[in-house]
Amino acid sequence: MGGRDWVLFVSAGITEPKKGNSPLNRLNLYLNYGLLGLATLTESRGYRVKVVHGRFSDPVDFLSKMEQLGIIPTRHPIMLSLPSSFCLEWAHIFSRTLKERFPDVPIIAGGRWVLDPDPAWAQRRLPDVDLFVYGTAEGRILSLLDAPESWSGVRSCSASLDHTPEAAPIQLPNLNYALMDDYQEYHPSLEMSRGCGFSCSFCVERNVKLQAIRSPASTIRELRRYMHRYGSDSIHPYFEASYFRPSRGWVREFKEKYRSDGLSVNWRCETRVDSWSVSDISDLAACGLKVIDLGFESGSPMQLMAMGKTRNPTRYLERANEVLHACRDNGIWAKVNVLLYAGETENTIAETMDWLDARRDCIKGVSATPLIVYRSSNNVSSYVSELSDAGASLVDGKRLEQDGYSFVHLSSNFPYERAAEMTREISRRYMSDRDYFDLKKFSYYPRSFSWEAFDAIVDSRPLNELPFSRPGS
Repeated sequence: MGGRDWVLFVSAGITEPKKGNSPLNRLNLYLNYGLLGLATLTESRGYRVKVVHGRFSDPVDFLSKMEQLGIIPTRHPIMLSLPSSFCLEWAHIFSRTLKERFPDVPIIAGGRWVLDPDPAWAQRRLPDVDLFVYGTAEGRILSLLDAPESWSGVRSCSASLDHTPEAAPIQLPNLNYALMDDYQEYHPSLEMSRGCGFSCSFCVERNVKLQAIRSPASTIRELRRYMHRYGSDSIHPYFEASYFRPSRGWVREFKEKYRSDGLSVNWRCETRVDSWSVSDISDLAACGLKVIDLGFESGSPMQLMAMGKTRNPTRYLERANEVLHACRDNGIWAKVNVLLYAGETENTIAETMDWLDARRDCIKGVSATPLIVYRSSNNVSSYVSELSDAGASLVDGKRLEQDGYSFVHLSSNFPYERAAEMTREISRRYMSDRDYFDLKKFSYYPRSFSWEAFDAIVDSRPLNELPFSRPGS
């Protein structure tokens, strides 16, 4: 096959990290495992496939590199994934430059949390894209490689009048990391389930029903395959699920198979703080679980109710307390996620910090973030009105329309700038530089990146920029 036979899958980069343009944030390697799954399906049908992440590259330089490698131009469409609204500017520059250089190469863009089924908005924001695909695409990916004149027969895309969502896949895709030249620097991901459906007001998956979890047998097979691919068991797979919620039976079976297979792989997951029993945590720790990202959000009963996190804050906080202590007692690193929400006051933030202070010995790290409103949120106009009733307002309503997101002034006492600084203060309160490095190195920093290199970067940065404390400084 010649150079024009590549099918190129591009995960759009971003021009500036969401949490600030520091060298530490630019080190993050966020695997687009959904795109890799689509690429794997394509490669399994005999196509020549390459997967590349734009990360924080200059999009023009990125395109030139693809051209130098002989991957572009190609007779197949470029598959451009939009994993976040923050990547739209990068995607716009990339697609515009691609069309200027190679006008005959089609561009197909997808990104279910960015585009929403709104062809007019997508076309205005990315005018050089030839086709927009909505929702998931495992069942349609091969049809998209057909000639453009056939695209009108592909449902739920901008060329079709039929916007019926694609049915959920019966089996989640497995991932072929060999399609990425730099895969050895990424810790692998293993998609466990999709959806959540817990109706938290800030979540884009609030109304997406939780789907069945990958079976223990399939999970073990994939871990074995990853170990073989990487030639090591020192990988740290992320069990990807917005809400990882294994049943008691699943936990027992997984533990049995993990032990009988003699595995020693440590892994990470994300879940709610009110979901698991202490016995589940103990059993999962015994079969590799090392890090849990806990969706805690707030220690303020008022804020928990406001964001739709729970209807019973007292019970919610009791369960959170049980989970954190179980993590500590079983040697699991708990990374607690905190969300500063509409209507925050000095009192509500003090409630959150007092709650965390009392459990400091159970916490490896805290990631605090101020609320962001995304255009793809369900009924975004009514949601903005709801936030306004709580005393919040958008920093820039025009940006919500233009870029798909807007930062938020949380209240008259907490404009966005103060809220952003408060998130850094909260993180610094509970997380040292070593804690931060350990958590990042486990999943997001390049596998070859060392503490010494990290330490040198930190030494060159102002302390007020850092989301962690620096002992001795």
